[in-house]
Amino acid sequence: MELTLNILLFLAQCIAVFVIASTVFDFVHFLLHRWQRSRIPLLKMFSAWHQVHHDFLDRDMQVHPELSSRNLWAHLVPEFITTLIVTAALALVFPLWPVVANLVLHVLLFAIRVKEEGIDINHMSMDRLDGRRHPFWVSPSYHAMHHVNPLGFYSSMFNIFDLLVGTSVAIRGKRIAVTGSTGAFGGVMVAELERRGAKVI
Repeated sequence: MELTLNILLFLAQCIAVFVIASTVFDFVHFLLHRWQRSRIPLLKMFSAWHQVHHDFLDRDMQVHPELSSRNLWAHLVPEFITTLIVTAALALVFPLWPVVANLVLHVLLFAIRVKEEGIDINHMSMDRLDGRRHPFWVSPSYHAMHHVNPLGFYSSMFNIFDLLVGTSVAIRGKRIAVTGSTGAFGGVMVAELERRGAKVI
C-alpha cells in the first residue's frame, strides 16, 4: 500500500512539474511576441529568433522545409534551453526525482524534434483547421490558431495560460456588440476591445 502511494505521489509530482514548467514557458512565449515592439535590442533579437519559427510554419499553415535549420537554431534550441532552466528551477520547490524525470522527458522530446526537423503533431502543414477544441489540452488545431493569429493562443501543452490571460480568442477584425458600454466597466471594456482591433457596436 505504501509503495502504491509513493508511486502515485511521484506521478502527481511529475505531472505538476510538467504543467507548471509548460505554463511558465507559455508566459515566455507570450513575452517573445510582446518584445517585437521593445526598445531593448536584446529582447527584440529574441523576438526575431521566434519569428523564424512563424516563418517555418506560416499563417497559411504551410511548413517551409528550407527553413528547418534556421528553425532549429532560432527556435527549437532556445525553447529547449528555456524549458530545461524552468524545469530545473522547480527543484527548489519539488523533490529532485520528479524534476529529473521531466528533464529526461524534455531531452527525449527535443531529440525527436531534431530528428523530425521541427515537424511534430503541432507543427505540420494543414489544409483546414478542426473547430473543436478541448477546454484544457492544446490540440494541433488549437496551436494552429496561434500560427494563424500570432497575437493569441499562446499555450503550448495545457490551455492554462490562455485561460488566465484571456488570449484564447481571436479579437482583431471581429465585430462585437457591447451593451452598457457607457458605464465604468463597459467603457473600459470597449476601449480594450478596440485596442485589440475589434469593431465594437
